[in-house]
Amino acid sequence: MLLFSFSSEGKRHIGVVDTHPVSHGVGGNGKGLVVWYCSKTRAHNISDLTSWIVNRLNHGGVKFDERTSLLSLHLH
Repeated sequence: MLLFSFSSEGKRHIGVVDTHPVSHGVGGNGKGLVVWYCSKTRAHNISDLTSWIVNRLNHGGVKFDERTSLLSLHLH
């Protein structure tokens, strides 16, 4: 899972690239996908993305007390 964020035209963009199979329960079709949030407030984007990631991990079988890898990319 790769996190990315950048700003453009006064809006903040944040998203995730997931190259593992993503289930229908979180918007996937059994393949990888890109999830992208864009608004004027970073807090709103982070809240939405965090919720999606937690849901994605739960659907993937990762429990709250287990570890998983995550990479973050910030474009300036």
